[in-house]
Amino acid sequence: MSKAIIIPAKNTTEFPHVYRVAAYCRISTQQEAQYHSLEAQREYYEKYINSKINWALVDIYSDQASGRHNLRMKEFQRMMADCRAGKIDFVIIKSISRLGRNTLQFLQACNELNALGVDVYFDVEKLHISNPSAMHLLTIYAAIYQNESEAKSHSIKWGFHVRFRNGDSKFYNRPCYGYKQSADGTLEIVPEKAAIVKLIYDLKSQGASLRTIAKHLHKRRFVRCKNQRNRY
Repeated sequence: MSKAIIIPAKNTTEFPHVYRVAAYCRISTQQEAQYHSLEAQREYYEKYINSKINWALVDIYSDQASGRHNLRMKEFQRMMADCRAGKIDFVIIKSISRLGRNTLQFLQACNELNALGVDVYFDVEKLHISNPSAMHLLTIYAAIYQNESEAKSHSIKWGFHVRFRNGDSKFYNRPCYGYKQSADGTLEIVPEKAAIVKLIYDLKSQGASLRTIAKHLHKRRFVRCKNQRNRY
């Protein structure tokens, strides 16, 4: 008589692991074209992540800030805090350059995320930080992007210097508040206006926004609104 084979029933309560996924986007300026690019990235990654069966969207983090210093990128810092809190398993970023253009800070962020068990995928370069063999390429790419950023910055500053020296800069003849032009063409400080400039800098150093500063100056009758809506 043959023996019966017992096949254990499958536990129907088991589900495949769900990855908690986020995306990070960044633009460096507030130009309209870049702003639309940021919105397009946000929409794309939101749809892409939601289209995956075993992925759960945590958040789309986005900054409008220079990539030279990660500490100034508030959404990046918020994302890192969520990673440290164990809320994220996987992060998608368009390009290595979007995570910053400072090689040291870039590598520090990657190493910390790796230690936290959070994988990061760079869409353009097609690289995962969880892949040990990819870290060498990531370092090279980061160094290239930093060099490009520094070269561009140097070129812009050099252009300003040359145009000022030649007298054809668009800023050369622009009125400079707090100063007046002397007979020999040099700038002289106007004491009563200099006090207002100092006040503006003091308010800014205390964390006041441009709108708050404008309201403060208007209240003290240093400036007047040019329309009836009191917009600043």
